[in-house]
Amino acid sequence: MKPQASLCLGCSALDFPPRLRCHRCGGMQFASRLITSAEVAGVSRVHRGPPGCVHEHLVELWADGGLRLLAVARFAPPLGSRVQPVSADNGAIFISDPEAPEPRNSND
Repeated sequence: MKPQASLCLGCSALDFPPRLRCHRCGGMQFASRLITSAEVAGVSRVHRGPPGCVHEHLVELWADGGLRLLAVARFAPPLGSRVQPVSADNGAIFISDPEAPEPRNSND
């Protein structure tokens, strides 16, 4: 499932996660916008993750419209590459390795 941002109909500001009130103009009218791709801006290796965590990297993403996202990944994507963020049922954003099966949701 693709992550969704909220687009303020009053001033066109984008927010992720979606909010009830616009941070810029205070408006309360929104449209949903899917985040279909983002550019990798930074990658950091997790040295001490929680027990059972299979994601070894934190990835800073810059999505279209100026949104900044933080995702997890099992691999280190190259800086500047375009990736497709995926949202889990619990709201976490991850980048799936094209050569590996997608991680399961924590609720499964």
